[in-house]
Amino acid sequence: MTADLVLLACCALMIGIASLLWHYKKQVRQSESALLHHLFAQEGIPVHDHNVVIRIDYAQPAYKVLDEWLSSRADSGPATFVILLTAPGWLCQIKRKSWDARAWIVDASACHPVWHALLSSPYTVFELIGNQRRYYTDQQLFLEQTRQEAIAVS
Repeated sequence: MTADLVLLACCALMIGIASLLWHYKKQVRQSESALLHHLFAQEGIPVHDHNVVIRIDYAQPAYKVLDEWLSSRADSGPATFVILLTAPGWLCQIKRKSWDARAWIVDASACHPVWHALLSSPYTVFELIGNQRRYYTDQQLFLEQTRQEAIAVS
């Protein structure tokens, strides 16, 4: 009988811990969404149901792939793409003009530090679709997956 009570107490404790963890995770997600919306508002970026933030350095090989990908797109579609670009100021200005309808460019050297916290190392891509979050460590992998999804839809 005491073994049953101990087992019951352990189960109740586990359920309590699981519910606390679920609540904490929910609070973190809500804070993350509010933070993202606040950052977007500061930069004048529209918020959609599908938001993507990509951190990239112009010296990385993936920059060329991202440049070609964004240059070949007609527009960003239903998603908001934000590129956190580590590059000289003049290059950020050029990319703001050439990627105008496809992505919002945020100069990584002059942005609010919270942008960097949103994409903490090793992650380089943050995707928010509704309440679902995805983090990627490889921009090229993200771009390839996005291409595959676009082909499957059309």
